[in-house]
Amino acid sequence: MERGVDTWWDHLLDVLRTVGEVSERDPHGLTVVLGREGSSTAVVEIVMTPREWKDMTGIGGWSMSAGAEHVRQLVLDQPSNKRYLVYGLYVLRPCESPEIPLNPLFAQLAELAEQYPGGVPGAAWVAHGRERN
Repeated sequence: MERGVDTWWDHLLDVLRTVGEVSERDPHGLTVVLGREGSSTAVVEIVMTPREWKDMTGIGGWSMSAGAEHVRQLVLDQPSNKRYLVYGLYVLRPCESPEIPLNPLFAQLAELAEQYPGGVPGAAWVAHGRERN
């Protein structure tokens, strides 16, 4: 894997290389192969682009080193039944697939939106002043 012009991404790669073999993941992200107790290997796929890494560290307020160490620890602590660390809303979450599972409440809202594309008949959002309960 060639070093690029993104110092933060390169630093993340360097830190992850301290715990295992790091390679690019198709279509984006990183694959980390590390040895675990009993000489078995574990594979953790980080589903995140360099741009998402910048967002995660920038919005999260991480320094370059602290952010990379955080991801390193996530890789080391990854549950054996979950292969993926998936980026979403400025954090990496352990997942069983490369997509974050849909929250059931959001699935219900999506179903309602599909049933009523113009909005639910008779429903409205209303804002009240402080004097009303």
